[in-house]
Amino acid sequence: LLHLWSLGVEEQFYILWPLLIGVCWKYRFNFLAVTLLVAAASFGINIATASHHPEADFYSPLSRFWELMLGGALAYVALHKPHYMPGPKPGNWLAWLGLAAIAAGLWLIRGDSMFPGWWALLPALGAFLLIAAPPTAWVNRHLLANRVMVGIGLISYPLYLWHIPVLVMARIVHLEIPPAWARGLLLLLSVALATATYFWVEKPLRFRLPARKSVPVLVTATALTLIVGVACFLDAGVPGRFGAELQPYFAFNRTYDFSTDARAGSCWLGKDDAADGFATACVDPPGAGKQLVLLWGDSHAARFYPGLKAMDGGRDRLAQFTRDACPPILDEHKRDWCDASNRFVLTQIQALKPDVVVLFSRWSHHFTASPKDTKVNKLLATIATLRSAGIKQILVMGPAPNWQNSLPQDLVRNAIHRHAYTVSTRTKAQLVPGIHSVDVMLTRRLADLPGVTYFSTYDALCDASGCLTTTDGQADGLTTFDYGHLTTTGAIYVAHALEKATGYPDLRGPAAAGDTVHTTKPPSTK
Repeated sequence: LLHLWSLGVEEQFYILWPLLIGVCWKYRFNFLAVTLLVAAASFGINIATASHHPEADFYSPLSRFWELMLGGALAYVALHKPHYMPGPKPGNWLAWLGLAAIAAGLWLIRGDSMFPGWWALLPALGAFLLIAAPPTAWVNRHLLANRVMVGIGLISYPLYLWHIPVLVMARIVHLEIPPAWARGLLLLLSVALATATYFWVEKPLRFRLPARKSVPVLVTATALTLIVGVACFLDAGVPGRFGAELQPYFAFNRTYDFSTDARAGSCWLGKDDAADGFATACVDPPGAGKQLVLLWGDSHAARFYPGLKAMDGGRDRLAQFTRDACPPILDEHKRDWCDASNRFVLTQIQALKPDVVVLFSRWSHHFTASPKDTKVNKLLATIATLRSAGIKQILVMGPAPNWQNSLPQDLVRNAIHRHAYTVSTRTKAQLVPGIHSVDVMLTRRLADLPGVTYFSTYDALCDASGCLTTTDGQADGLTTFDYGHLTTTGAIYVAHALEKATGYPDLRGPAAAGDTVHTTKPPSTK
């Protein structure tokens, strides 16, 4: 039901918009000027928050009101300044331009686009131009006024309400994203449900029943929905619907403490923390004869730190510089806060001169396996910078397996799907595809680099039968608490596999049979 968020934004707009109209009318303000001023302020908030607070930018009404206010400005001009509205000939061009803008948005905007941001101008201005064009424009007269399009418009509201739950429920039931043909049939089912809703619910409530009857129906339905929703929330999602064996998995990622032993807030920082905001305790104090091992990366690296510390057992000094969503790549130019933070970490590396630098990230989120993907060159350039700074040993930890949703929840769904009461200790179900291909690509690209060791985290956790989900068959042994961050148990498991394969921290030990590790020793000093 996440898609109902947009209805919330609309309703908040409809609460505030009449109040603004009333204030402008009472105090004789220029309504169009006020509308454009507020829209400009909202658009400014959108642009300002797009890169640093993308979730808030997407969901907040403050950053989305400008899209609705474009329609408000257009309505005012059409009502009070109709002579400014375009005539037939320019209107025809405006309609085509609006249609082209919407088509460009469909073609160009991707899942990783910074949306809304500047990208939102394409659909918003496209819709603005289409509505501004007169009914005589070819697009409006022949395309939008077509009986099929008008019919879709009539059922568009219930269709919006129906289509997401139908698609999501199919994915929940079948555990995977349904194939294209099945999704097509589900969309047709959504159209049928929307049509039935329009004729049997919407039209009777709006046009046939008097208010004295329709209002009690709507109030009662709303109250029942609220009661059921609150009851589910207070009961933490009604875990009793699962057997006792599965309930620990159902509750795991609500109760698991992933922050304390990964030193969140001090050595694992967020995007809003200062670039130099790492605590002094992030670097262990000097000790006689101890090597310094420095861990650098994103939140996935932060969650590996507890395993590294437990496995190391105090024989080495450890340093941790980790930040949300920031791969250990210099000048990535994708997130400003990452570039600033990584430049600071580089100065610390140059000053501390660690014996080993460990690079760990959700690499599959930044690279593809395509030979045409040149983004990995920035990782190679970062490694070269570390080598020129005098770092003799660099360990690159390959990407860990990722799950479609949350591993504990996926295991519960899988068990229910199998009509079982136990979870699978290894499985291929719900694995995000493509990560192994990125792992293979990094293995190839980092081979034979002087002083660089590549360790396949994926191979440490996965084999031909699937990827490890729990080390002991119980919820306490889960390797991941969400889509891919290691639990402390999982981190310790990977750390011991690393030690076995590479001889960590010397990184010169022989690889054990079956382990994937590529070690290139520094040039001989003989």
